[in-house]
Amino acid sequence: MSRLRPRLQTRTGGLFGAAGRAGCGRRWLCFTLLLAVVVAVAPAITAPAVAVAAEPAVQQLGQRLGECLGREDPVCIRGVLDAISASAGAGFTLRFAEGSLALLEARHEEAALLLGALAADESAPPVLRKRAAGLAAVASASATITANAKRVPIVDGSFEVWVEPGPDELLLPLLDAVLRRAAPALTKVFGPLPAAPIRVLIYARPSQLAETTGLTEAQIKASGTIAVCKYNRLMVTSPRALVFGYPWADTVVHELIHLLVTRRGSDRVPVWLHEALARSHEGLWRGADPKALDLEERVLLDRARRRRAFVTLRQMSPSIAALPSQEKAQLAFAEVHHLLAWLLADEQRTVAGLLGHFAAGQDEDEALAAWTGGTTARWQSTWWSALRRGAGYQAPPADAEPSLPLAFKGDAGKQETNQRGQRYVELGDRLLALERPLAAVLEYQRARAKGAPADVLMSTRLARALLAIGRLDDAAREVDRALARFPQHAPLVLVAGKVALAAGDAERALHHAEDALHLNPFDPGVHALGAAASEKLGRGDEAALWRARGRRAGR
Repeated sequence: MSRLRPRLQTRTGGLFGAAGRAGCGRRWLCFTLLLAVVVAVAPAITAPAVAVAAEPAVQQLGQRLGECLGREDPVCIRGVLDAISASAGAGFTLRFAEGSLALLEARHEEAALLLGALAADESAPPVLRKRAAGLAAVASASATITANAKRVPIVDGSFEVWVEPGPDELLLPLLDAVLRRAAPALTKVFGPLPAAPIRVLIYARPSQLAETTGLTEAQIKASGTIAVCKYNRLMVTSPRALVFGYPWADTVVHELIHLLVTRRGSDRVPVWLHEALARSHEGLWRGADPKALDLEERVLLDRARRRRAFVTLRQMSPSIAALPSQEKAQLAFAEVHHLLAWLLADEQRTVAGLLGHFAAGQDEDEALAAWTGGTTARWQSTWWSALRRGAGYQAPPADAEPSLPLAFKGDAGKQETNQRGQRYVELGDRLLALERPLAAVLEYQRARAKGAPADVLMSTRLARALLAIGRLDDAAREVDRALARFPQHAPLVLVAGKVALAAGDAERALHHAEDALHLNPFDPGVHALGAAASEKLGRGDEAALWRARGRRAGR
């Protein structure tokens, strides 16, 4: 299938910022605030004579610690902690660093105790107490949510997946396969993986993601946030929590990129650039071109151009998740992807070179000026002009529409909005459920004639009914047209695979089954399709694997 892309993922900016949302964003109060606290607090808590004598050394240690914390790097933090503990009086800084380190190392109960005690200490600086209280709440929630989680190493121990025993364990071998393909591709661009295992936490519900990130569940659903990179871990909502699943494989890789960028560039990398790098390279594991914008991105950019309603880079901070709707969030992703592709059009510019400027300690303006050869005002002005003209991407078809918003299980409401056509759609649904597909086809066609939108739900319904009455050519035309516009809708991908299998194209059917697996692996129909296609191709072992997974998916 034309390839999948995630909805909204997130990177919350350094350990010390104020809670925000999605993107390289959720930048929290920001690294500079904590660094100010680390540097200023240490001298303030020492005895006056010692403080004067030790001030340059304490400040240097504070700067080193701030850098390590900004990179959320436990190994780096541990290297500084010994020196800090040996310094004359760095009590509050040391306590905060020890609590933060415990959180980054997933020692949640210990982190909650250390940070909670600091938050309750009235002699500590108020800004440090406030930040400690926020992190203590995150640590406490994390301890509760992961209390019974299994910790399963994958990719030869490079990753450690935390997952509740039960249905979500189905994701373990799939994650292993995706990350085995992703790791070598990403390291060529972003540098080596950390030496310690990278934790991947699978959450069964969006409420758990909210509790462990500082977001609210309402914010998550409004913006479509489904994953966050924060606190030295990747936190991912299970596709089981959504009605149609979502592109979870690309999402996990997206979050991994955030972690690698943070380690390389610390908190100096701005929100929009964090998201641009993650969005453009999330498909490397499957061979996608980082510079290529997909149809939905082109649709969103073209619509924003015609309406003159872009999201500014400033509006993306502190986090894309702070935007008011899923469409606005997706538009922001499309814009930053376009921006990075536009900047990388100069083949002398590389991602490694760009991150190298941040790694050397340069801030956003300095790094981008050195990388682009121009000032921020200059390159932003040139890019905005190109975007407003519709330059740098192929115009989408006139009738193309954005994908449906993510649908979380338990949320009420219908996707369709055309009430005149809706009555025929509902009648068609009832007829199809009663195994009267020919009558259902007629009702769906009436719905279209009455103006019902030619969206992915209608196309999926109609293709199912056409397949059921054996009109394979018509069904194939329907799914091909729809897949070009809605490549991430799992039910449509599944129907496309069934049509291909019925037409005798087992290879194509298997391709669709594999794509659907990376959207909604909890649909037993996906595994049944994969097994049937594998059998047709004479691959008995693969068919057995598909059937075994299907039994687990149906539990």
